[in-house]
Amino acid sequence: MKNLLLVLFVFAGFATMAQQKMNAEQLSSDWTLLAAQNGVELYIQKIDCKVGNVEKPFTYGFLKAVNTTDQEKNLSFNIHLFYTDGCAGCDNPNEEYKYVNVPANGSVSTDCSFENGQLALLIRNPLQTDLQEFTYLSLIDLKVD
Repeated sequence: MKNLLLVLFVFAGFATMAQQKMNAEQLSSDWTLLAAQNGVELYIQKIDCKVGNVEKPFTYGFLKAVNTTDQEKNLSFNIHLFYTDGCAGCDNPNEEYKYVNVPANGSVSTDCSFENGQLALLIRNPLQTDLQEFTYLSLIDLKVD
Protein backbone atom coordinates (compact mmCIF):
# COMPACT_ATOMS: atom_id res chain seq x y z
CA MET A 1 0.00 0.00 0.00
CA LYS A 2 2.84 2.42 0.86
CA ASN A 3 4.45 1.73 -2.51
CA LEU A 4 1.21 2.49 -4.31
CA LEU A 5 0.88 5.82 -2.48
CA LEU A 6 4.48 6.70 -3.30
CA VAL A 7 3.90 5.96 -6.99
CA LEU A 8 0.73 8.10 -6.98
CA PHE A 9 2.56 11.03 -5.37
CA VAL A 10 5.38 10.78 -7.91
CA PHE A 11 2.94 10.79 -10.84
CA ALA A 12 0.98 13.67 -9.31
CA GLY A 13 4.21 15.64 -9.03
CA PHE A 14 5.06 14.99 -12.69
CA ALA A 15 1.53 15.97 -13.76
CA THR A 16 1.84 19.26 -11.88
CA MET A 17 5.19 20.02 -13.47
CA ALA A 18 3.91 19.09 -16.94
CA GLN A 19 1.05 21.58 -16.66
CA GLN A 20 3.53 24.40 -16.18
CA LYS A 21 5.68 23.67 -19.22
CA MET A 22 4.52 24.23 -22.78
CA ASN A 23 6.35 23.20 -25.94
CA ALA A 24 6.57 25.64 -28.85
CA GLU A 25 4.33 23.48 -31.05
CA GLN A 26 1.55 23.65 -28.42
CA LEU A 27 1.33 27.44 -28.70
CA SER A 28 -1.20 28.83 -31.15
CA SER A 29 -3.44 31.83 -31.65
CA ASP A 30 -6.07 30.06 -29.51
CA TRP A 31 -6.04 30.55 -25.74
CA THR A 32 -4.46 27.45 -24.18
CA LEU A 33 -4.57 26.69 -20.45
CA LEU A 34 -1.08 26.95 -18.96
CA ALA A 35 -1.94 26.55 -15.25
CA ALA A 36 -4.79 26.78 -12.73
CA GLN A 37 -4.48 27.54 -9.04
CA ASN A 38 -6.78 28.79 -6.25
CA GLY A 39 -9.61 29.71 -8.60
CA VAL A 40 -7.43 31.44 -11.20
CA GLU A 41 -6.76 30.04 -14.67
CA LEU A 42 -3.74 31.27 -16.63
CA TYR A 43 -3.96 30.99 -20.43
CA ILE A 44 -1.46 31.75 -23.18
CA GLN A 45 -1.67 32.41 -26.90
CA LYS A 46 0.97 33.18 -29.58
CA ILE A 47 0.38 36.17 -31.87
CA ASP A 48 2.48 38.00 -34.48
CA CYS A 49 2.40 41.78 -34.02
CA LYS A 50 3.50 44.58 -36.29
CA VAL A 51 5.69 46.89 -34.22
CA GLY A 52 6.72 50.31 -35.45
CA ASN A 53 8.23 50.48 -38.94
CA VAL A 54 9.71 46.96 -38.80
CA GLU A 55 8.67 45.01 -41.88
CA LYS A 56 8.58 41.54 -40.30
CA PRO A 57 6.29 40.86 -37.32
CA PHE A 58 7.43 40.25 -33.76
CA THR A 59 6.08 37.07 -32.15
CA TYR A 60 4.62 37.44 -28.68
CA GLY A 61 3.08 35.17 -26.11
CA PHE A 62 0.10 36.89 -24.51
CA LEU A 63 -1.27 35.77 -21.16
CA LYS A 64 -4.82 35.93 -19.86
CA ALA A 65 -5.70 35.40 -16.19
CA VAL A 66 -9.30 34.44 -15.40
CA ASN A 67 -10.54 34.67 -11.81
CA THR A 68 -13.45 32.29 -11.18
CA THR A 69 -13.91 33.36 -7.55
CA ASP A 70 -15.84 36.20 -5.92
CA GLN A 71 -12.64 37.64 -4.42
CA GLU A 72 -9.94 39.73 -6.05
CA LYS A 73 -6.73 37.73 -6.65
CA ASN A 74 -3.09 38.75 -6.96
CA LEU A 75 -0.75 36.66 -9.08
CA SER A 76 3.01 36.58 -9.15
CA PHE A 77 5.04 34.35 -11.44
CA ASN A 78 7.98 34.11 -13.77
CA ILE A 79 8.15 32.58 -17.22
CA HIS A 80 11.38 31.28 -18.69
CA LEU A 81 11.64 31.05 -22.46
CA PHE A 82 13.93 28.31 -23.76
CA TYR A 83 15.63 28.43 -27.15
CA THR A 84 18.00 26.04 -28.90
CA ASP A 85 20.91 28.10 -27.54
CA GLY A 86 19.71 28.71 -23.98
CA CYS A 87 17.17 30.40 -21.76
CA ALA A 88 15.80 33.94 -21.75
CA GLY A 89 14.81 35.19 -18.31
CA CYS A 90 16.85 32.64 -16.38
CA ASP A 91 19.92 34.77 -15.60
CA ASN A 92 18.19 37.20 -13.25
CA PRO A 93 14.78 35.73 -12.40
CA ASN A 94 13.89 38.50 -9.93
CA GLU A 95 13.86 41.09 -12.75
CA GLU A 96 11.50 38.97 -14.85
CA TYR A 97 8.74 38.45 -12.25
CA LYS A 98 5.25 39.42 -13.31
CA TYR A 99 2.68 40.84 -10.88
CA VAL A 100 -0.97 40.89 -11.91
CA ASN A 101 -4.18 41.84 -10.11
CA VAL A 102 -7.33 40.04 -11.30
CA PRO A 103 -10.75 41.35 -10.23
CA ALA A 104 -13.36 39.05 -8.69
CA ASN A 105 -15.16 37.01 -11.37
CA GLY A 106 -13.13 38.86 -14.00
CA SER A 107 -10.15 38.55 -16.26
CA VAL A 108 -7.13 40.51 -17.46
CA SER A 109 -5.20 40.06 -20.70
CA THR A 110 -3.35 41.97 -23.37
CA ASP A 111 -2.85 41.95 -27.11
CA CYS A 112 -0.74 43.81 -29.67
CA SER A 113 -1.84 47.09 -28.03
CA PHE A 114 0.31 46.09 -25.00
CA GLU A 115 -2.09 47.82 -22.60
CA ASN A 116 -0.97 45.42 -19.86
CA GLY A 117 2.73 44.76 -20.53
CA GLN A 118 2.98 42.37 -17.57
CA LEU A 119 1.05 39.87 -19.68
CA ALA A 120 3.27 39.99 -22.80
CA LEU A 121 6.28 37.79 -23.55
CA LEU A 122 8.56 38.51 -26.50
CA ILE A 123 9.17 35.16 -28.18
CA ARG A 124 10.81 36.22 -31.46
CA ASN A 125 12.37 39.50 -32.46
CA PRO A 126 12.89 39.70 -36.25
CA LEU A 127 15.69 42.25 -35.77
CA GLN A 128 17.95 39.73 -34.07
CA THR A 129 20.52 38.57 -36.55
CA ASP A 130 21.28 35.34 -34.69
CA LEU A 131 17.73 34.01 -34.44
CA GLN A 132 17.55 30.84 -32.41
CA GLU A 133 14.57 28.52 -32.43
CA PHE A 134 12.09 28.82 -29.56
CA THR A 135 11.59 25.35 -28.04
CA TYR A 136 9.44 25.72 -24.90
CA LEU A 137 8.42 27.93 -22.01
CA SER A 138 8.21 27.14 -18.34
CA LEU A 139 5.97 28.81 -15.74
CA ILE A 140 7.99 29.29 -12.57
CA ASP A 141 6.81 29.91 -9.01
CA LEU A 142 3.13 30.75 -9.64
CA LYS A 143 1.56 32.26 -6.53
CA VAL A 144 -2.10 33.22 -6.24
CA ASP A 145 -3.18 35.20 -3.17
